[in-house]
Amino acid sequence: MADQELDLRKKIILKAIVDDYVSTAEPVGSRTIAKKYDMGLSPATIRNEMADLEDMGYLIQPHTSSGRVPSDKGYRTYVNELLNTDIKTVTNLVSMQSYLEKKIDEFRELIHVASEMLSEITKYTAVSVVSAVDELRVKAIQLAPLEKAKVLVVVVMSNDAIQNKMVTVDAGLKPDDILKLSKVLNDKFVGLSISNIKSININDIVYLIGAENLSILPIIDGVLDCMNRCADSEVYHKGEANMFMHPEFGDIDKAKNMLQVLHSDDKLKELFANANADGGYIIKIGSENFTEDMNDCAIISATYNINDTCVGTIGVIGPKRMNYAKVISALEYIKNKINSHTEESGNE
Repeated sequence: MADQELDLRKKIILKAIVDDYVSTAEPVGSRTIAKKYDMGLSPATIRNEMADLEDMGYLIQPHTSSGRVPSDKGYRTYVNELLNTDIKTVTNLVSMQSYLEKKIDEFRELIHVASEMLSEITKYTAVSVVSAVDELRVKAIQLAPLEKAKVLVVVVMSNDAIQNKMVTVDAGLKPDDILKLSKVLNDKFVGLSISNIKSININDIVYLIGAENLSILPIIDGVLDCMNRCADSEVYHKGEANMFMHPEFGDIDKAKNMLQVLHSDDKLKELFANANADGGYIIKIGSENFTEDMNDCAIISATYNINDTCVGTIGVIGPKRMNYAKVISALEYIKNKINSHTEESGNE
């Protein structure tokens, strides 16, 4: 049976099945649809339509005597053609609004707060990826001499990201030399990008502090390493435990596979890659995800901006049986709040 034969009646029945399965997590039978949804159709007629939908690949019958559940194709049609979203469907908007609108000075803190709220509202796992920024500039450098020829290097970048590293230096490097180097590095590096700093002649810095070249190279390398880590993309996730509230992940193997993905920043970056930079949503359902470990999951993500530049992605991982309307509504609200907050901060 061809896809174009999915007429209005089949679409209405498909929508009812998805809505009911999202709500109950139980396979849906024709009698349930006939009783709960006022369609003016008999259970027999609905049963025939459900059989057609199964033949067309929109439904799956898990067991011979059970009702049907949506397939990936059924969910995709539901999301693309049958879904109604409304910001009013999201509960606790008042508390979320006050939480997000409080004074937040650090951009990453804003993203962390937004992710926590998204997880709390949807009851799924929220993930945010702060994109790598190539032209970050140095805001401050601090060197702290420690015992046993150790120096703590601390670097703060223009996006308020902070990284530190413990480095081993020549035992002959005196604390006064380290403090002098800290001042020189701030004078030379603050306001510059990584590419600018790499072009600076290290011998000029050596000359300014009067130290041996090799003795300060570990510190310079430590500063550059901290800068590179500040500029790299960062992954943050909240609400892992929410996944165990859903029966799909009662199976220990499925839960283990899903947790392995959540604990891998590289896999999460890949899952949330290719988000729609024009402000729309990317929805990946089941087998549309790049790894079999996520075949029981759906992902909804969107980008957020600073001064019209896409700087990251935020979204939700949940079961395929997620409440798509609620997730999209919550994500739309939070994405807009992030964008407006960063615009206001940039104008201050």
